[in-house]
Amino acid sequence: EPTRQDIDTVLNLAIDGHETLVQAFNAHFKPTRLEGDNKWKCGNPTCVHKEKAQTATKSDHLTSIPPTLTLALRRHNQDCRKNSRNITFPEELTNPLNHESLELKAVIMHSVRKTGGHYTAYVKTGGGWWLCDDATVRAATQDEVLSSEAYVLSYQRQDTTATTTGHTQAEISRLPNAIDSTHSRSEAIQAGSARRATASPSRRHTREPHV
Repeated sequence: EPTRQDIDTVLNLAIDGHETLVQAFNAHFKPTRLEGDNKWKCGNPTCVHKEKAQTATKSDHLTSIPPTLTLALRRHNQDCRKNSRNITFPEELTNPLNHESLELKAVIMHSVRKTGGHYTAYVKTGGGWWLCDDATVRAATQDEVLSSEAYVLSYQRQDTTATTTGHTQAEISRLPNAIDSTHSRSEAIQAGSARRATASPSRRHTREPHV
């Protein structure tokens, strides 16, 4: 059966209809039927069916977990409106492959200002949480982190040596420089996290034979 496989290192999770990160995560791996106006069109110029959209089934399969799992919540719709739906997320996420725990290490938030979008982040280092907002860095509580409107979450495998453990406050104060107030910068941060991953989930498109 003809298939196409893509590799993803950042999971973009739809949040509509969900209340928790776990619900959105599990729904992400359910097969999706591509038919009607949503048929799949092959982008391969050598494909014999490239000129005609095909009925297909799209599904993601989790084959391995990278040292840092990055989950991006789809909070911006196609009409550029922000989805501020409340999504609860845990400080520890269970690895569905081996049931080991993944520890939450960072949460990026996005807010809208008159001058444009603004990004802030909670970062866990030295056993505690810190809020990074441009040049301002302050200590944060666990409750504050877990009640935030997350945009991007980073979970780390327990068998991975934490790269942030032992950082000084001077080093922490430089962390806001990694956060910019533009969407393009946010995408660059996600791309950088993706390049550091050594393993990834895979996406599979299965095209039904054309009759």
